[in-house]
Amino acid sequence: MKLAILKATNELAKTIKIDDIGIVDICNAAFISKQTFYRYFDSKFDVLRWYQEYVFKIGNFRMGRDLNIYDAQLITASGMLMVRVLLTALYPGRNDERMSSFGVERARYEYGRTVSECHGIVIDERLRYQLEAFALSQTAMVRVWVANGMTTPPEALSGYLESIVPAQLGEILNTPVQKYQDPV
Repeated sequence: MKLAILKATNELAKTIKIDDIGIVDICNAAFISKQTFYRYFDSKFDVLRWYQEYVFKIGNFRMGRDLNIYDAQLITASGMLMVRVLLTALYPGRNDERMSSFGVERARYEYGRTVSECHGIVIDERLRYQLEAFALSQTAMVRVWVANGMTTPPEALSGYLESIVPAQLGEILNTPVQKYQDPV
């Protein structure tokens, strides 16, 4: 149901400015009631927040767990590209703080968790700086990609993102843990 709501919202954003799309419009396009919409989301903006979390969970947050850097980035970028219209409508500028706060905080947390919990490595000051640098630079590059209309193919973007990972962190995240399963 959540994906149907997302698809309907993305389709509406092709012809209607995001600020002019109402919940009733989304419900009509998804063939659902308002009650059903509110069972899953609090607002139209929550639809994209949910999808971002979902795409990052199946892509980037598996980096160093059961995927290497490139493959994790590719899954995430490809998933984001599926809702290009919605992303570019919601995050029109490179300095949009909504995208930054989500990306940096979650990336720093999840990559740190991968390093410490999955690889059993104690995060020292040097590694902490590398985690911060990667989280910040990755988020900045994705913001530029979205602001430029997401025209760079996901394969190329994934390669660019892989190239900015600091060396020590890159070695860790490019070494997936065999048979890792997230306990959650």
